[in-house]
Amino acid sequence: MFSYTGKTALITGASSGIGEAFAHSLAARGMHLVLVARSADKLRALAQALSEQHGIRADVVPADLCREGAAQEVYRRTQGLGVTVDLLVNNAGFGTYGGFDTLALEREHEKIMLNITALVDLTHAFVPAIGVFLSLVSVVGLLIWYILIARKLFMLAQGVSNEEAH
Repeated sequence: MFSYTGKTALITGASSGIGEAFAHSLAARGMHLVLVARSADKLRALAQALSEQHGIRADVVPADLCREGAAQEVYRRTQGLGVTVDLLVNNAGFGTYGGFDTLALEREHEKIMLNITALVDLTHAFVPAIGVFLSLVSVVGLLIWYILIARKLFMLAQGVSNEEAH
């Protein structure tokens, strides 16, 4: 069984939502934290509150993981803190909605950088030393993909049926 006390977790997207909930839960189990998100003020307030409430060390590494090289910078800064990360929680991410041709290309690039590139880069940087990581995906996002796949399969089947009828 994994022992949390005295170990350190790095949590991306830690300033709100599921990432913040992970921070509270792991701190309550005695785990030190490295909190990563864009909003430095929210991270500092959360780190101070968790440190005071649970007596843990909580470091803040503000970073926009949508930027090229941001994950490597998070790794370098964590190393600079002298912190050994025992658990990586890849939580940061977002989705977009709409017709692909109507979505802002820059925002789609940011989504790919955050949801894929940063996740791969952080995992590649930290996992060799720790071996434990958790990557979260939205159940709603998976449901949308399942619906899209089912729709495409239905359309394909209809196309085959229509061809056979002619």
